[in-house]
Amino acid sequence: MCITTCLYDSEQNQVLKNKEISELLDEIREVTGENWQVIEREYITKFWFKENIKTISYELYVEVGGCLSFQMINFYRDEMSSSINPRVTAELIIAYFYGMLSVLNNVKEKK
Repeated sequence: MCITTCLYDSEQNQVLKNKEISELLDEIREVTGENWQVIEREYITKFWFKENIKTISYELYVEVGGCLSFQMINFYRDEMSSSINPRVTAELIIAYFYGMLSVLNNVKEKK
């Protein structure tokens, strides 16, 4: 079962701090012709007697149309108790994009 949602204009077409994700996102959009969106979120965990920890996570969406026009791409992770894990590390987004590009290139070569 897919999860669909709406994205605010401010969430779409963000300028990403991670240049590799940004470049791969542009390539994925070009190859698929679809509107893919990556949302970068920064969280700061504050401690009283320790240094604060900054965490950046990413969410991946693709436009599918309809009332709730974006499908959230869900990532299965063994270490998580929930099967719904939309917020992931940059490495998982990059691996997903490379996997997509690999499959799309193989399909293109076989035609």
